[in-house]
Amino acid sequence: MGKGGVWSGVVPSLMLYVENCGFQKWVDAEEWPEALKNSLGRLWSMYHEASDKRIEERLENAKLVQELVEDMDKFKKNYYSLMDDVDKFMKDQEKRVMEANLKKMNDEKEAIFDLDRPALEAEVQQMIALDLVLLQLIALDLVVVLQVALLLVVVLQVALVLLVLLLVALLYL
Repeated sequence: MGKGGVWSGVVPSLMLYVENCGFQKWVDAEEWPEALKNSLGRLWSMYHEASDKRIEERLENAKLVQELVEDMDKFKKNYYSLMDDVDKFMKDQEKRVMEANLKKMNDEKEAIFDLDRPALEAEVQQMIALDLVLLQLIALDLVVVLQVALLLVVVLQVALVLLVLLLVALLYL
């Protein structure tokens, strides 16, 4: 390669165009072309509009989030208030049931203690007397059963004696 390198044989105007790629004229120029100014102006206005819309959307979203947070706080307060009311109701209901059960138990206790002691003693004496009568009847039944058993033993002994006598009589005959 020669002194000028790869580009030594290329036409100088083309060389100048390749080196600055055609941008040097309008970038470094004092005045930009009208079409470029208008395009850049439209791009900037579109950028500002989009930026303004994003800001407005963010503000609207922030307001919506704030409203939702406030609604959520109201619902939480309402929920906790309802839970407190339910808890109070359940405690009151439990207290009423406990009081009713206690009253019922006290009434039963008073009914037991209000019974006339002599009447209770008389009833106990009647039960004891009935138990004694039952025991006497059972004892009599046992005596009768024993007497019947003894009678059966005697009858069997008599039958055995008769059988022995009959055998002796048969042997001597």
